[in-house]
Amino acid sequence: MSNLDGIKESCEVAIKKLQSIPPRIVSAGSNQDEIKSMNAEASRLQRDADAALRRLETEAKASAPSVRRQLVDTVAQLKSSLGKAKNDLQQANDKAGRQELLGKAGKQKRLEEDALGRMAATADKAASGSQKLAQANAVLQETSDIGVAVIDTMQSQRESLLRSTAKVSNTNSLADRAKGIMRLMQARAITNKALLLSVVFILLALIGVVAYYAFFNKKK
Repeated sequence: MSNLDGIKESCEVAIKKLQSIPPRIVSAGSNQDEIKSMNAEASRLQRDADAALRRLETEAKASAPSVRRQLVDTVAQLKSSLGKAKNDLQQANDKAGRQELLGKAGKQKRLEEDALGRMAATADKAASGSQKLAQANAVLQETSDIGVAVIDTMQSQRESLLRSTAKVSNTNSLADRAKGIMRLMQARAITNKALLLSVVFILLALIGVVAYYAFFNKKK
């Protein structure tokens, strides 16, 4: 194998390896580390291919006219293949960049949707809490109303009890007065009986005296 054949083969190998990189970049998706590694490899292969082409061009200029024409055609074909490989690499990187942007946009959208979901959940919880608070306030108000009604009822019962107590006290007072009057009437009745008995005894005594004198006067 001549020196020209070796240079041509190394250039073709570099171009072929370079051609395999764009599909790999597209397949890598959003794996930026892998894409950077493949782009570094592509840059090295491009340098190798460019260096080989320059050497072939130099060799073509120094070759005989019969060989030069063939080398010029080979260099042209290799440059075309290298140019297409570079264009494919650029398109692959552009597509990967768009995918990354879309991925970031999708991620941002998901984050926004998650944030909106959390906000909606928080709003629902707040609404539920407000509803429960309103229900608790309603129950508290109802309980307060019942308490006021109970207090009013107890106040009314207390007033009724006080009135009943006052009536009982008045009744007891009247009963005490009645007892006093009864005792006074009993005392008067006893006194009257005593006076009546005294009068009866006096009358009996007078009758006895009168009868005695009347009996003795008849005898005389």
